[in-house]
Formats: sequence, structure tokens, C-alpha cells
Amino acid sequence: MDRSALTQNCTSEKLSKRKEVVDGEDRISNLPESILSHMLSFLPTKDAVRTSVLSTKWIDIWTSITNLEFDDTLFLDDTLFDSLRRSTRSRKKYFMNFVDRVLFHFSNSSIKSFSLFMGPRTKYDPARVSAWISFVLRHRVQKLDIHYFEDVHISSRSLVSCSCLTELKLWMQCRIRVPTSLCLSNLKILKLFETKFVNDSFPHSKEIFLNFPVLKVFKCIDCIWLNAQSVCIITPLVESFTIQFPEFTLMHNESSNCSVKICSSNLERFSYSGHLSEQILLPNLSSVLDASISINEPTEDGEDEADQVGFRACMLLAQLCGMESLKLRDAMMEVLDDGSKFLARVPTFDKLILLELDSDITNIETLLDFLHKTPFLQSLAYSQRIFDFGKELLTATVVPSCLLYHLKVVRLVVSVGWEHEIYLAEFFLENSKVLEQMTIGKRFEHTDLVKLERHLTTVPKGSSSATVEFLDYNDEDDSDEESD
Repeated sequence: MDRSALTQNCTSEKLSKRKEVVDGEDRISNLPESILSHMLSFLPTKDAVRTSVLSTKWIDIWTSITNLEFDDTLFLDDTLFDSLRRSTRSRKKYFMNFVDRVLFHFSNSSIKSFSLFMGPRTKYDPARVSAWISFVLRHRVQKLDIHYFEDVHISSRSLVSCSCLTELKLWMQCRIRVPTSLCLSNLKILKLFETKFVNDSFPHSKEIFLNFPVLKVFKCIDCIWLNAQSVCIITPLVESFTIQFPEFTLMHNESSNCSVKICSSNLERFSYSGHLSEQILLPNLSSVLDASISINEPTEDGEDEADQVGFRACMLLAQLCGMESLKLRDAMMEVLDDGSKFLARVPTFDKLILLELDSDITNIETLLDFLHKTPFLQSLAYSQRIFDFGKELLTATVVPSCLLYHLKVVRLVVSVGWEHEIYLAEFFLENSKVLEQMTIGKRFEHTDLVKLERHLTTVPKGSSSATVEFLDYNDEDDSDEESD
């Protein structure tokens, strides 16, 4: 091939490649702005704003993105700031100005999602943060997710007027002043952490009604209700309901004696954690299949207080009589022992097949009384301490019917040397007529299971098909039922 032909071929190849690049740029640049802004919505907001330097075509595209995501750690840990040796204060100022700039230039009429994460290392002007939240609520935000660990005021009027809101996640110490009645008609997911609800109608009304007609998930962690004696949460379609009260409220008397009523006909999973200083009302909740109840360590306020908490614990269980799975945690068994005289009022759990005890068993008779309430129990697990008792209590007791006909799996944790724990293992092994598997783990590292294994081989089994497995560790599953 001669030199002129080679040059011509090289030139043609370069022109072809240049045309491909030009065509590529044209294909993107000629797309409608609505599509371009939709594409930018999938980028972190910080990167979406940076596209404004590409060309004049891109200067304002980012102003109409529908997903806004702000994370101050991207600014506080930015290598560019490190190279410029900017202080944390200047980085914080830059972050606030960046959020202000994005919201000021925002040109869309609605926001699909707004996420704001501000770490615990820095504090921001609460009025400024509140203004950001009010802005997105006015722009018909659908999903609102905020992580900030300082006190911020949120206007309930802005919340109510935001009819498009479908997801609300507030992991922040915010105050929300609520009227007597509050309705969020399109909200499907609600997760709140350390929120303070302030009754805006006090003292004229001490009741609060929260109506969420299409809500599916409700999670309220360490929230308190101020100036309210009664809170009614109306959630006809909710499937998962988690409510956890903070420990310090008893000390400050901020939410004591506040009854919480949950109105739902579709609830499947229910979780409660607290001191039961408040009354929990669950009318017509036969739909609940999975329940978890955790009671904090009782305070030393006398016998009357213990009786009241014990009574409320029994009544809470009575309202969940249709469940199939139950987890009792922390001081729940101690509370049931304090309220043992009320346990007789609790109806039989005819559908309960799985019982997990992550709670110290302070009185073995309370455990046996509870097992008499679970005639169809198939699986039992307990992992905490069992307080001392005499073996004669087990030899003299009436064997619960679940052991005779239905109990198939027993999982327990022992400490060799604590004979009463061994007594209970023997009791289940001897009297469970349809037992298929017993799993024994150790509570302490130095516990020697070999000696126990030898001993249990001499114990007569109620079920010829039962197997006993020994673990060198505590195999309990401490994972939360629900995560974010």
C-alpha cells in the first residue's frame, strides 16, 4: 500500500471515530430535559450538581432532579477539603450553603425522595434544618428520610398539607406539635426515632388521634408523648407494628400513664419494648401471628407498682391470644412472676407453636403455669438464667399437655454446676413424648458439656426418636426481627 493510500485510510478512520463521538454527544444532548434530569436523579446530588460544568446545555438540568440526597460526611471527609486543609467549621458551612443553593435553584414542582444525613460530629442551626424540611414538604415530597441527632422543630401543619407523603423516616430528636386529630392519607411506611409528640390542643384536650389509612409499617423507637393521656393510632392496613418506649421517661414522668390504643384489623407482627408504665390497648387484634414483648428491669417502687406492671403484662398477652410465635425478652418473666395472680385470667394460647424466652426465669412455677397456657406448643427456646429451685417442684407438678402431645424442639443454654438447670433439661427429656430434637448450648466459655452429655445419656427419654445435640457456643439468634 502506497503512502498516500495509508494516509487517506488513517484520516478516514479518525473522522469515523470523531463522528462516533460527536454522534454520541448529540444523542445525549438532544434528549429532552425531562429525561436528562431523570437520569441525573440516579446520581448522588453532589455529583448531579457537578454536571453543570459540562456545557451550557447542562447548566440548569440538575435543578429539576426529583431525588435529593445530602450527606455531610461526603463533605467532612472530602479529599479536596483535606488537600486545602479546610477546617471542620468551614466544611460544615460549605455543606449548609450547598443545601441552600440546591433548594434555592430547585425548579421542579415535586420531590420524589429527600434524604438528609448529618452525622453526630457536627451541629447545625436548627432553624435552618427546619426550613429545609418545610421546603421539601411544600414541594409534595413522597419519601422523606432524615438522620440527625439534634433537636429540630417540624411543623405538623406542613406534614398534614403534604398529602403525597408515602414514606417518613425521622431518625432525629425532633418535636412535632400535633393537633387532636392528624391524618396522613397516603403514608405507607412510618419510622420514627426519639421523636417528641407535643399535644397542641392541651389543656383543652388530652387525647391524640393519629390516622394512617394505608400504612403498612409502623416503627416508633424511644418516642414520647407530651401533654397527652391517651393516644389512639388508627392503622387498618398495618402489617408490622413496633413500639419501644425510652427508659428515661419513668425518671422524668414525661409519658407515664399515657395509654396507647392500636386499631387495626390486618396486623401480623407486633413488637413492644418498655416499662409498661403506659397501658397498651389492642382491641380485636386476633390477626397477630408474631409477637415480641420486652419489659425493662422493674423499678423499686413497691409492691403496688409491681402488681400494676404484672397486671398490664398479663393483659397485653391476653390481647394477643391468636399468635403463633411469641418472644419474651429482658425482665418479662420476672414481671409475670410479680403478676402471677393475674396469669390465670390470661386465656389459653391455642395457636401458639413457637415460644422463645430471652428472659431470666425467676420462678420455675411461672414457666410451668405459662406452658399450661400453650397446649399446642411445638418449639421452646430459652437462653437466660434460671433461678434456683428444688427438684421436687418438677416431680410434683402436672406435666403440661404440650409436652405430652406436641413439643418437638427444645433449645436451651446451661451452666454446668447449676443443678437446677440440669433438672429442667431432664424434665423436658423425660416428659416430652413426641420430642424430636433437644439442643443444649453453654452460657460460659469454661462450661464443660462433656460431663453433662454423659449424664443425659442415662436419663430415660419420653420419645425414642429424640436426639440431643451439644453446642460449644450459645446458638441463640439475637438478630432483630426487622431492620432498616
